[in-house]
Amino acid sequence: AWKDKSIEVKVIETEAGKKLIGPAGFNEICVADGTIYSDTIPSGVYTGINYMRAIAMGVAAAIENSHGELTYQVKTIKHLSDLNLQIPEGVRQYIQGRQKKIGIGGAVFVTIKAKPVN
Repeated sequence: AWKDKSIEVKVIETEAGKKLIGPAGFNEICVADGTIYSDTIPSGVYTGINYMRAIAMGVAAAIENSHGELTYQVKTIKHLSDLNLQIPEGVRQYIQGRQKKIGIGGAVFVTIKAKPVN
């Protein structure tokens, strides 16, 4: 949880007995041999971004655009856009044109609530 004079932000789990963050929550985004992928331990060229860091950036942007309580939920990652990330179309075409992959995916199952403090 995080709280200041204007906002309170919490990671919550509504189902009893479940973990706050799923198994892929802290996967690291890496690049090797022209392929973008995720791994539990950084390998290849580490980008410095893991799933939770990317999700946190998305939550921060959503909070900035919100005018009240906010619930931000991420279940399964299938694409970079699920992590609030994107790559230029030219880079995507280059990767795919060389028969390489963008292999991002996994179960995150995280819910973040933000609310103004009165």
